[in-house]
Amino acid sequence: MPNRKFQGREESGDDFIYVDLLPDVKRPRQFNVNIILVVLVAVFLSWLLIYWPLSGRQEELDAALEQNNDLTHQREQVNDEIEGYRIDPDLVNFMEDIEGVEALKKDYYPPLEDFSNAIEFIESSGEIYRVQYNAVNDTYTLTVLMAQQLSFNNVRIEMLEIDYVESAEFEQVFSPSGTSRYQGTFTIEVSDDAF
Repeated sequence: MPNRKFQGREESGDDFIYVDLLPDVKRPRQFNVNIILVVLVAVFLSWLLIYWPLSGRQEELDAALEQNNDLTHQREQVNDEIEGYRIDPDLVNFMEDIEGVEALKKDYYPPLEDFSNAIEFIESSGEIYRVQYNAVNDTYTLTVLMAQQLSFNNVRIEMLEIDYVESAEFEQVFSPSGTSRYQGTFTIEVSDDAF
């Protein structure tokens, strides 16, 4: 209670003296609470306006730096491999040479059809068992199965009738065990210009 009544002895009972013992003064506790509230609002606003956008940008920067480090490391590894294997970049760039390589492409399937037709003309049960082609010498090596041993010479003659065949020889005619057929190997040299 800030106000107290005081009654003197000499005075009548109706007169009172009012003494204000606690004047109206702002208490220090109220002042500190307002400052704390202002500081808290300032900290929240600075977090909202500065730290929050900055943290998002910082994450983007960290991701970009991490990717940059990975790519830099990968580039260093590739350069080390190139130096280790001594790869000449000019030898790797061969795309312009593809047209030259395609000009060298040849279709070797039609001669096989002609050889098969020559074998079937002499002996209908004859068949080509295995085919090898030597591109350096332009020679075919055919392993042929036929029912008669004399048919090999006739097939050789028939193959020599083909325009692009320069020579045809057969060897190693034998009968595999357990069969009634004969197996022989033809070596056929062909003209490269025919294809």
